[in-house]
Amino acid sequence: MAATILSTLPFWLHLLIELPASLNFFLNPAEQLSSAAPQAHALVRQYAVLLFASSLVALIFATRQVDRTSRNVAGALAVYHLAPLVRAVSRVFGGGIGYGKGLGGPWIHLAVHGLCFDVSFETVEEELLSHENKAKGKMLSRMGLITKLPKGFAKSPSRGMTFFDSDD
Repeated sequence: MAATILSTLPFWLHLLIELPASLNFFLNPAEQLSSAAPQAHALVRQYAVLLFASSLVALIFATRQVDRTSRNVAGALAVYHLAPLVRAVSRVFGGGIGYGKGLGGPWIHLAVHGLCFDVSFETVEEELLSHENKAKGKMLSRMGLITKLPKGFAKSPSRGMTFFDSDD
């Protein structure tokens, strides 16, 4: 169970962080922008719905088996978390003006989105390393440098070569 929770951590973190944010944006659009025109409230609410939808997607992936697709979705979430992370960095270190009363301020956003990015990126990195190791194993096996095949490899009955049996 612990391995499952760790492997789905990017999705649980995204859900935990972005669900309250989406509700805050939807219920308090005036607090999100300094002196915003009333027409901007509709855009803030639309963003809230997008955040809510991304939280639902995260919930779906948090409750299923981790595979290549879920790692790709974790990568997409990592890309998303870059934007609020960059904004928080500019507000903290660039002397940016803080506005809005919701959910902590720039230091909290820096820490939270930094953590979300790091955890999501680690999941993607695992996928990349996994593919790199599979490719190295194929090459070494074909060169005859390894005789015992790693899990997931099989001998081709027709040519005696090895190939990877993918579950994806």
